[in-house]
Amino acid sequence: MDAGKEQFSLLKEQAEKVSPQRLSDMITIFTQSYENLPQAAIPSLPLEVAVVEVTRIGDSSSKNEEKPLVRAPDVTPPVSPDGGKLGELIAAAEPLNHSVAGLLRSCRLGEVKGKVLTVRAFYSWHKEKLESARSQPILNQAVAQVFGQPLQVRIELAQK
Repeated sequence: MDAGKEQFSLLKEQAEKVSPQRLSDMITIFTQSYENLPQAAIPSLPLEVAVVEVTRIGDSSSKNEEKPLVRAPDVTPPVSPDGGKLGELIAAAEPLNHSVAGLLRSCRLGEVKGKVLTVRAFYSWHKEKLESARSQPILNQAVAQVFGQPLQVRIELAQK
């Protein structure tokens, strides 16, 4: 590699910041996304989800390095407001399309009003991908399987 001493030292410094465990996790995430490419309704989606996951891992690890660990109080976690239906929905979508299931992992279920289920996406591009013509039939089929009846699915952007 033909790089100046300054660039080489910068690259070396960056490489030293990545732990072997983090590198292994990143490789695993990208390998899984590569395996999901043939089944993806949207060709770039598995890689986009992998980038978000790797970035999230990086963000959480850098935050942990900056702040000392504080033990959380022993509290029973609250019951999921959706009654565990999100997990069931992800499981139902997984065999149909891994990318849609991956997108659902980063969402929350809202309420069911009448025949309309609200899904809250935290990112606008997740919302767009779930609203796409390719994702809608998969999402509708999974929702019907989990809720026992067909429901209209409305995707909205959740407030952070």
